[in-house]
Amino acid sequence: MQSQCGENTERPTASRTGLVGRFINHFEEWAVIAALAGMTILYSLSVLSRYITKTSMPWTDELVRHLFIWATFLGASIGVRKGAHLGVAVVQNLLPPKGQKTFAVLITLCCVFTCVILVWHGTAMVHLQFTMGQKSSQLGIPIYWVGLAIPVGLSLCLIRFIQVLFLKLRA
Repeated sequence: MQSQCGENTERPTASRTGLVGRFINHFEEWAVIAALAGMTILYSLSVLSRYITKTSMPWTDELVRHLFIWATFLGASIGVRKGAHLGVAVVQNLLPPKGQKTFAVLITLCCVFTCVILVWHGTAMVHLQFTMGQKSSQLGIPIYWVGLAIPVGLSLCLIRFIQVLFLKLRA
């Protein structure tokens, strides 16, 4: 696909997958939809509660924050799958076609490496939260449930970046 400027705007995506891939696709999408719907409903209830009854529900702010964290990390994975993440197109377009492919593979490898590091450290953080028994202030839920968004979301991103890497290598 070419844009009006004549540059190649086609990006390899990780949307062509088998049964497990379709399950992960649906999990990501429905989890983000549920989180966004929950955030909307909870904040609406919170505003209505403050406006009508003049009382605050502080637990809604905390729950909305937790849902936002999950939606962000799962949404990042959807972005990788759809090829919606920002790229370095200016530099890439200055290169010859073979150099563009090499550059795209290099950038994707950097993304894979970054995801591996973040999954590693996110898992260590969740382990620490689990062993410390830390709980959220308003809801009293174990805080590692919130922290799990990092290794889970970035593991899905890692899978997606690896899929994109193989697609770029085949192209």
